[in-house]
Amino acid sequence: MKTVSKFTQKALMVLALMLGLLFTTGTHETARAQSDSTLVAVDDYVFANSAFLTIDVLSNDYSDSGLLIAGIGCGPSYGVAEVSPAGGITYYYNMGAILDDQFCYVVCNSNSVCDTAMVYIVTDSIAPPPGPVAYNDYVQLMSGTTAVFSPLSNDVTSGIVTITATSMPMNGTLIASGTTFSYTPNPGFSGEDLFTYTICNALGNCSSATVYLFVEDIIPGGYTIANNDVATTTEGEPVIIDILGNDTWDPALVLTIVSITNPANGTVTPGDVAVYYTPNPGFTGVDYFSYYICTGNTPEYCDSAMVTIYVMPSDSDTTIVTPCLWGCVWPGDADNNGIANNYDVLAIGLGYDLTGPTRTDASLNWVGQYADDWSNYLGSWPDSLGGGTTIGYFNAKYADCNGNGTINAEDTLAVSVNYGLTHGKTGADADEDAPMLYFNLPPVVEEDSWVSADVMLGEAGTMVSNIHGIAFTFNFDTTMVDPASVSFSYDAGSWLGSAGNLSFAKTLPGGLTDAAYTRTDQTDVSGYGKIGTVHFFVIDNIDGKNQSGEAPLLQIWASDAATVNAAGQLVQLNTQTASADIATGLAPNTPAGTNALTLYPNPANDWFTVFTNTATAAQITLFNLQGQPVYTTTAAGNSATTINTRHFTPGMYLLQAKTEGTVTTRKVQIVR
Repeated sequence: MKTVSKFTQKALMVLALMLGLLFTTGTHETARAQSDSTLVAVDDYVFANSAFLTIDVLSNDYSDSGLLIAGIGCGPSYGVAEVSPAGGITYYYNMGAILDDQFCYVVCNSNSVCDTAMVYIVTDSIAPPPGPVAYNDYVQLMSGTTAVFSPLSNDVTSGIVTITATSMPMNGTLIASGTTFSYTPNPGFSGEDLFTYTICNALGNCSSATVYLFVEDIIPGGYTIANNDVATTTEGEPVIIDILGNDTWDPALVLTIVSITNPANGTVTPGDVAVYYTPNPGFTGVDYFSYYICTGNTPEYCDSAMVTIYVMPSDSDTTIVTPCLWGCVWPGDADNNGIANNYDVLAIGLGYDLTGPTRTDASLNWVGQYADDWSNYLGSWPDSLGGGTTIGYFNAKYADCNGNGTINAEDTLAVSVNYGLTHGKTGADADEDAPMLYFNLPPVVEEDSWVSADVMLGEAGTMVSNIHGIAFTFNFDTTMVDPASVSFSYDAGSWLGSAGNLSFAKTLPGGLTDAAYTRTDQTDVSGYGKIGTVHFFVIDNIDGKNQSGEAPLLQIWASDAATVNAAGQLVQLNTQTASADIATGLAPNTPAGTNALTLYPNPANDWFTVFTNTATAAQITLFNLQGQPVYTTTAAGNSATTINTRHFTPGMYLLQAKTEGTVTTRKVQIVR
């Protein structure tokens, strides 16, 4: 069983909060009831023998308390999927399109437990459906309890399958019931147990997998414990609350926030890395909400806590920490230079695993907090190592951003929460012979697609010597790159990497992402070459940004780049710009001001009319945002063509009229 650190679990949980996958609204009791209900939605494969299909998607789904299709969750691309009154789904193709397609649907049971499955529509009726694929499962339970589970929940079944246990567990009793199993460990047993199972479809295609059972011994104090929290803010001002900062759980298990109740006088929403509470306009007083966390599938692994928020009048002093006048720790300013930014992650790396006195009344609020000095100091004075720029010389207490007495990855939370809203760093210029930080881009990239570029540090002639970490700003054009898509991954096996390295990234306004990557062993290394990869999404070109007819140019580069060694010395790096042509999937828009193609109405509901103001016939094609044609016809010159849109999925489309020697495009939005 993979062991994940408490911070890693929190980071994973926060990422899921950003995607909206972990938060549900409900009470403690509702969440507990839902955890006892079982629902498994299984993918379907359908062969298209006509343009109109009726699909019984529930035939291979399972629930212990009824099934109901809640709606279509995504897709399709070439047709329309609708829930029928009979409880199935009807699908019909758009006019002229008989292509492979897919969509997903959401199914729920009477306990409000829901799941999602895919429906794959295949037009080649000769090809057999894919065989089932079984994947290993991991089940956790307490000693002396029984776990009920369905191994099919993560398997690809390709239709109806049978499931059979092909080996039995050695340290417990296994009972099969339909597609579910119940496992009860032998009295007094704790540890790891397992069994194997096989799934087969009607054609005799089979696949096997293993179910690993982890039986935890009942140890007092070993359960998940949620502790109450207190926060203070002023009228109309949101406050960041680290609700998990004082909670405890088994570090070998993954923590999940099951539910958060709604406060009576405000709202709770996930932010970048924490929970945000915003009081209602005009409210002052005391407000409350509770949250429910779990690390397993039994109540012993779950707990709830209450969060109390004091909302004071706007002219009130809300500081609840010990007053601090000198030597104050501002959470996130790990190098004590007056700003929280990516360079503070380098300071955390220098002090990693150091311990000292905890901070009284510690919080992540951006306010000076009193802290006793530690016995350790980090960095160095500029002239103590022969001159040059350093990260500074400061007491290690500043790198303990959360005040718990240990410097580790959890302290980067304060850096992110209190990150500077402006990009005001002005580092020293690099020497001509300083190492180079640059990116390797392919010569051509596609629009509307993901792009990865190698992060390169140093070259054969300018090797990087004695480095402990690196910080830089990644620059890009927001008209070509989606800012929310930028991320970095680093190679633990590279010359700079190790399994214990710490990475950080923070996207700022204006096409900027501050990044840092540091070792945590206080040991310098030397080398050159690839250290990681930057990933980003190149957006499409439908807004007519490329009117010149030439391929648009993508450019990325680094700025404010420096390395730090284990003594805290900074070395400014040279940087260079990487470029790539963007290959567009469709011809560029007709220059503004032409009237060769007009349409009405736009947005369109059930129909729109295309007016071709050309002397010759035009081929009219309607594309979806994936660049796929969904409708094609030929229109005579100087004519009007009406297009029925009732079978098209609402959204943005691109209409293209092609005549001999000219291509004209227009955006059209279909609404309901």
